[in-house]
Amino acid sequence: MNHFIAVSYTTGYDRHRRAEDLVRITALLSELAGTPVHCVERSAELVVLSTLDVEHGVFRGGDGLFMLSMSAAVTDLQSHRQLSGKALADDWFAHPEALVDRLAAPFVLCGRHEADSPVHAVTDRYGLGQLFGWQGQGLCAIASSALLVGRAFRLGIDSDAIGVFAQLGHFLGDATVVDGVCKCPAGFALVGHRGRLENRALSAPAAQPATDILGLPRQGAANLSASVRAYLEAFPGCDIELSGGVDSRLMLAAIPRSERRRHTAVTLGAEDSLDVDIARRIAAANGMRHTVVNVNALLDELEPEQLFETLRTASLRHDHAVNPIDKLAIEISRKFLGVAPRLSGQNGEILRGFYYPGQPLRGGYADSRLERLIKWRLSGNDAVQQAWLEPGFQARSNGSLRNVLRPLLASSTDWPGALDRLYLEQRMQRWCGSAVSAAYAQRPVLMPFFTPGFVEWSLSLPAERKHGSQMACELITMLAPELAHVPFDSGTTPAQLARTGMGSAAYHALALGRKGARRVYQKLSGRRRHNLGTRSVTDILARTVAPDTLNLGALESTGIFQPGTLDAIADRGLEMDRASLGFLFALSFTLDYLEQPVRQTRAASG
Repeated sequence: MNHFIAVSYTTGYDRHRRAEDLVRITALLSELAGTPVHCVERSAELVVLSTLDVEHGVFRGGDGLFMLSMSAAVTDLQSHRQLSGKALADDWFAHPEALVDRLAAPFVLCGRHEADSPVHAVTDRYGLGQLFGWQGQGLCAIASSALLVGRAFRLGIDSDAIGVFAQLGHFLGDATVVDGVCKCPAGFALVGHRGRLENRALSAPAAQPATDILGLPRQGAANLSASVRAYLEAFPGCDIELSGGVDSRLMLAAIPRSERRRHTAVTLGAEDSLDVDIARRIAAANGMRHTVVNVNALLDELEPEQLFETLRTASLRHDHAVNPIDKLAIEISRKFLGVAPRLSGQNGEILRGFYYPGQPLRGGYADSRLERLIKWRLSGNDAVQQAWLEPGFQARSNGSLRNVLRPLLASSTDWPGALDRLYLEQRMQRWCGSAVSAAYAQRPVLMPFFTPGFVEWSLSLPAERKHGSQMACELITMLAPELAHVPFDSGTTPAQLARTGMGSAAYHALALGRKGARRVYQKLSGRRRHNLGTRSVTDILARTVAPDTLNLGALESTGIFQPGTLDAIADRGLEMDRASLGFLFALSFTLDYLEQPVRQTRAASG
């Protein structure tokens, strides 16, 4: 794990306190990353520390100019090539903020591009690269980890943010678990100068409603093909994540059939699952090598102590900001897949209306629609059991969630557009962003569904064309008819779901009705959907690991839980589901980290 922190001080800030900061933060960085710490810049008004490789991640210019790049590789979407560190630094020193429109997500860059200028930090236009800022008295900090800033400056937790997390499984807006530490939002840069932190808005094109309705599939096919081609030219022979679902098949369809055999298909899942079987058949039909990582079997082989360490490592990689149980599959597969670049289908649901099921697709915002969205979609699978939570905290959490969501959703003129923005600008920033930020320092993360042309085209579509994966299946049928006739796990095919008119109603009812029925059953029965690799380990973690490893005293001190809940956990007398147990571990890990004393060490070299 690579991390950095830049601390800007006001003129005349106490030099002894500044020296103490340097020693303390050096120790924390070294502990967090497990690698040597380098002092990139040090003056009376600015200290920049990093664990990046000084030969590959840190670049210097004259007059104290420097740039840090958190990514193993960065793709230029204009030239379809990987940018070398030197080329990227040259562009940074010329005009750093212009890079946001050229570089493929995800990335985080930080540095100074002019002599005596402020320190700038930018992330990709979708905010996937995790970047955080904090304003203190006489100083400010910009960093790659909210927890690092919290522990470095002895900050507490944000109960309102934790209340939102307890309902969604991730944070919203710019909030983090650390009080006062804010996530840099998409489309902004963080600027630190003489102890003051500024959020600076960057330009970004806005999606315009589609006008050429008949030409939509053709436009989409061209946009997607261009997106995939940019990565294939920059990373020839890259691997491709392949499942039995829509998004990975759509990504594969954008690769000419004659070129697919050059790539290895990678599938995470159980050997006997239908998804793996479908992926295996698709790979074989296209002459592709196929790697299957049997996540469930690998997790089942772990002893409880090993499982706990894997869980703790996975959580730390994600800054303890998501349910760590859901990240076990990624963590356990990491050593099997290595550092080869891979095409990822993340964000494919921007084309498929992730939050559309059960929602009206016409009209604008209304409080009744917000309540329906929370009840049936947002808190259905990832909310902590209400019986665990102290009533006052639960009431405040409900209010916090609505206070954050209402302005986010009411700012759009139509309800489906608001749902699309919620998915792109909130869930993807947090859920997907934490995952890619945990990986992009070690391997190139290639995300064609996050290229600006594809995203803006997807946002411009009428909701009816996205609902039920209709447009996605139209693109598969147009780009690769042979893939359009391979059934999904529902039994329907892309060709069937792509049909328009009354003839497609039965197919849509079959495919979507099953999903809707499952969701209603889950809601009424209280059962939760299990994510990949979580079914087999949740019970082990609950019975064997949680009572002995959770910091129950620290959890009790938060005032979040009902009296008796944590005692029941200690006595192994409480049934726990994936969402509730994951919340406990994430919060316990966070409290442990923030409360640990700092082991003093010498200041960073460099």
